Amino acid sequence: MVVAREKRYRKHTFDLKQRVHEAEYSQLQRPIDPRTKRPIEPAHKFEVNIESDSSSLTKLVIVLYSVFLDYQTKVHKDPEDRWKQSDYKRFLCSGIGRKTVRQGGKEQKLGSYHQCYRLDGQLIAVGVLDMLPHDTCPFSGSQVGEDQMTRPEDNFILPDEEDMSLFDIDMPGVLTLDELKAQVDLDHCRLLVHNSLVEMTDLVGWESSDIKNPHAIKGIIAELAATLGPKSSDAETPRQSKTVRDAKLNRCCPGRHSFLLEILLWLTNMSLDQSASKPSPSVRDIEKDGETQPAVQRTPVQPPKEKDPPLLRFCQSFWHRLATWGVELRGIVPISVDERTDKRAGNVFLLWFTVSCNLLPVITGMVGTLSFGLGLRDASLVIIFFNLLCTIPPAYLSILGPKTGLRQMIQARYTFGIYLVNILVLLNLATVSGFTIIDCVIGGQTLSALNDGGGVSVNVGIAVVAVIALFISFFGYRVLHRYERYGWIPILVSIIIATGCGGKHLSKQADAPPASAPAVLSFGGLIAGFLIPWAALSSDFCTYISPDISSKRIFSYVYLGLFVPTVPLMILGAAIGGAVPNVPDWAKAYKSGSVGGIFAAMLSSAGGFGKFITVLLAFSTLGNIAATIYSITLNFQILLPILVRVPRALFALVFIAIIIPVSIRAAASFFLSLENFIGVIAYWSAAFFSIVTVEHLVFRKGRYGSYDPTIWNVGSALPSGVSALAAGLLSFALVIPCMSQTWYVGPIAKKTGDIGFEVALGLSALLYLPLRAVEVHMRKRL
Repeated sequence: MVVAREKRYRKHTFDLKQRVHEAEYSQLQRPIDPRTKRPIEPAHKFEVNIESDSSSLTKLVIVLYSVFLDYQTKVHKDPEDRWKQSDYKRFLCSGIGRKTVRQGGKEQKLGSYHQCYRLDGQLIAVGVLDMLPHDTCPFSGSQVGEDQMTRPEDNFILPDEEDMSLFDIDMPGVLTLDELKAQVDLDHCRLLVHNSLVEMTDLVGWESSDIKNPHAIKGIIAELAATLGPKSSDAETPRQSKTVRDAKLNRCCPGRHSFLLEILLWLTNMSLDQSASKPSPSVRDIEKDGETQPAVQRTPVQPPKEKDPPLLRFCQSFWHRLATWGVELRGIVPISVDERTDKRAGNVFLLWFTVSCNLLPVITGMVGTLSFGLGLRDASLVIIFFNLLCTIPPAYLSILGPKTGLRQMIQARYTFGIYLVNILVLLNLATVSGFTIIDCVIGGQTLSALNDGGGVSVNVGIAVVAVIALFISFFGYRVLHRYERYGWIPILVSIIIATGCGGKHLSKQADAPPASAPAVLSFGGLIAGFLIPWAALSSDFCTYISPDISSKRIFSYVYLGLFVPTVPLMILGAAIGGAVPNVPDWAKAYKSGSVGGIFAAMLSSAGGFGKFITVLLAFSTLGNIAATIYSITLNFQILLPILVRVPRALFALVFIAIIIPVSIRAAASFFLSLENFIGVIAYWSAAFFSIVTVEHLVFRKGRYGSYDPTIWNVGSALPSGVSALAAGLLSFALVIPCMSQTWYVGPIAKKTGDIGFEVALGLSALLYLPLRAVEVHMRKRL
């Protein structure tokens, strides 16, 4: 029980020390300067090293001792004669013997070492670490005397100082309370909370908070401002003099007040992000933890600024409140390695299983027997073969999510460039919008089939399904994965029950002519259009998975998550489609309610329980719709980079407002719309997968490190994309004659059937190889 509570605490608590370590120079991800093509150096360089005795440390003992003595006498009120420089020097520069041992094949240092903190090359703090075989024992270099040589100090604040305000201590380099009130307008200082600026006066309890209470929000902010100074948050202010800076850093109290130093160093890291024109990172990722924590915005606090317009303040407050409820606001910014911590890779299988476990595969299978005239056996063989083949693209591209931390269409920028990738984004938007429309129509028709033409209409059913799916996707990665983890269970049970109730009619298959090559290939192209487009968004659902997880596991989970539910459901659909002409009740239900009507007819013998199962089947598309909404909102931000600051949830609202009326219109001629849509999207998605795969395997040698996350939004550092777009467009010169659709049949397709996606898959790769090679040769880099 204690362990569980500790895990929850760690998951939902912002660890400031961890953020400080992220500010270390060796940990910074430095963006590339588009002019010099070199990493941008941070405004300040903070370094932490483990060192043994050195002459530089010995020479600094006098300086360090003076700081230590100043702190002990002014803060702790110790008499000066209590401390001796020789004792301090002996502790700081002479420790137990040091040696290096090998454990588990790795070298490990044992003994006493110095942990040196340097800011811009200047030594600002030194600690002493006793490196033990299974632990590290810390000592404070400022808390050692004759009676404290062998005892580590865990609490460096005397008990009566816990409730002491920083303003009760006359500390050099820190503003007094009167100076703070005269120089800083605390009420109008602003916090950056998930890309929204919130003034202090908007915080709950700010007005009633005591500025001298070190545990109150106003007291904490006041102490921070007093320590950093009125201009320390201004990114454009020149550096303070070394004397003043070192005085502030060295004289901050350890313990409770040491968090001020840590925040200062963390803000140094924040200034690097802003200097590179990157979106300010949120302190906690609301997608994963559902909890919001404020980050300090490096903007001037003097002189006071005018308040934002009431409408803007209302919008900021509204989105901030949504964030506290767990709504995901994060967009397309790359996920850092430290944030990719999800070890539950098995959830990926459950997500894709739920996405695929609905009535859409059933309808796709019905097309094989109803529209293409295939028999059940032939349709089943086509389903199995093309599923085995076409599940590979989304499974393979999913691997890049955990390894790079990049969304799928952001990854595509490393092939198609920052500008030309927008063409693919538009195609992807059209694709996922089409799938969402189909899913909404299926759900609406199934709900409508319950009432035999009365009660809930198709239009109302579409709206109900769309709004519920919006709610699921609204909260982002964490809630989406949680729903997909369990959402498949009632759906699978409902389909099994429906099959059991109406299974006696499945043997009444209509006579079918021998399978022809055009029918087989055209139906195969339809299946390809059902599966391959997932490749354009598959890694969106894997970006938070730890990169330590095996790529083979990720591939297997995604592949099986798609294949296992899709194949039996498509075969079931083919069986239902083959029996519809010979079962009058099903034929009538099919004309009035499509697949939803058929399932309602199959469950009619179960009475009220059958209607309940039909409702569950109507909601089977929720997982599919929620997943596509999640990805489509990210695509909006990629299409228009200026919208990267707009909360993701706002796009979801706009998208659903558009989808509902379009779905109502598409419901009038559903099967025709389905065939026209799914058949076409296989062409571009096959070319897309082929080109990005060649880029990854051939030109990037399969190296995930070649996807530098610091240049994701730097057009000059990314490929131009001309070769990729040219390969895709040129391949369509042969794809178009190989197309077979209700509105167009190419001359080649008249003899062979629809082989457009196969041609796009192979020809685009062949064309991309020489074109990209020429581009790399001319650019002298990828």
